[in-house]
Amino acid sequence: MQNLLLNNINRFYCGIGFILFIAFLNSSIQEPAFFALYLVSFLSFSLFGIVIIAIDGKTSSFFNKRNLFIIVFACTFFQVLIYKILSFYIDGDTFLFAKRDAMLYYLESLKIAQMDFMDTIKYISSILGFDDWGVILWFSTIFRVIGSNDFSSFVHCLVGTTIALLLFDICRNLMPKRYAFICSFSFSIASFMLVSYSTTVKQTIMVFIIIAAFDCFYNFLRKKKNRSLFLCLIYSSLILLFRIPTALFLIFSFGITLILLYMKGPSAIALTVILGLALCSTSLFSYTFDRYLRGGNTELMLERKNQLAGDGGIVNQLADPVAALAGPFPSIKIQTIKATSLYASGLLYRFLLCAPFFLGTYLIIKKQYVKMYPFVIFFLVNAIGVAISVKGLETRLSLPHMAMMYIVAFWFLARYDYGKLSWKISHPVSYSYFIFIMGLCLLWNLR
Repeated sequence: MQNLLLNNINRFYCGIGFILFIAFLNSSIQEPAFFALYLVSFLSFSLFGIVIIAIDGKTSSFFNKRNLFIIVFACTFFQVLIYKILSFYIDGDTFLFAKRDAMLYYLESLKIAQMDFMDTIKYISSILGFDDWGVILWFSTIFRVIGSNDFSSFVHCLVGTTIALLLFDICRNLMPKRYAFICSFSFSIASFMLVSYSTTVKQTIMVFIIIAAFDCFYNFLRKKKNRSLFLCLIYSSLILLFRIPTALFLIFSFGITLILLYMKGPSAIALTVILGLALCSTSLFSYTFDRYLRGGNTELMLERKNQLAGDGGIVNQLADPVAALAGPFPSIKIQTIKATSLYASGLLYRFLLCAPFFLGTYLIIKKQYVKMYPFVIFFLVNAIGVAISVKGLETRLSLPHMAMMYIVAFWFLARYDYGKLSWKISHPVSYSYFIFIMGLCLLWNLR
């Protein structure tokens, strides 16, 4: 059996990526720091491409948790080490250019690591908003063992490997092991995830908690154990300590799915409306509305949008809502010393998965695959929320829902490649799609 569509995506990832990196080589050799960034980004792209092609050729017995753990941890540790060396070469430290948030979390966590629990709660409540407590509590716990940014990155390598194992646990009940393995691997070592492993920011642990919540939810659906549903609620609630709207969207996604699984007709609609109104009436929603949506002040939101657009002008402004749903886009051309270019290889692969994701979403809704609803609902509401807050170009805000996109895309690819659909995509259409993706990437980098 040939995995034609998945194979095409993997091959075109390598081909398109190689063309783009060659196209922007000249603009990246103007100064040593730019060239170092370019080389590390190209190394990340090359390693991912080599491993993904090699994995795709393995037999079924290869796709197990042991091999997934070994490969993900080895790739993660190696690339995080390279990122650290790059950061030290350019900046003289290992914070990977994330000075504002990362330094704040690092310094405050070191201080809190010397306090007892009650003093910790009193202190963080005086200096941070409620939705930043989680990151400080997480890093201060790590620093109670070893107070080092490099040690926290090592812990994040282990967390990233655990993310891969949890994703595999979720996916193997939805698709063949081959696709579950590649889905888990391709997300957990995507360059945008590796950057988060490398520095002192909240995204790594937040993504882990979200995926753990999904794992518990699907364990509940399979085994009907209330303990799994309780743990799902605990994990979902923990996200309140990192980003309040994401926690509300998570609870909303699980709640709607349970309603649709166990109820039908008017009662299901009524309960869905009640759930939505209940969440919207909470003080947490009011806090979200004021902080992330500027209290509904369109002028302030547009001002923020213009700030984020930077030198990209109208292209960036138009791309913002598209990026929230289909991106962010891979920035291969290096214009400044930022971690943005290091995201490029992972974002290119994610960009190629857009069509399978939206086709999968259409199929899930049309055929009413209710058990797949949490992935689609959480992705859409979180992505639309990011678009409304005009922050679609900020990769960090897309990370919470990115894994859901991978799961739905690989679910669709498995059904397509295993002949479970009654229709086929013609070669001219699929090739046109890949050319279109390359054209958009070129346009984005030439803006």
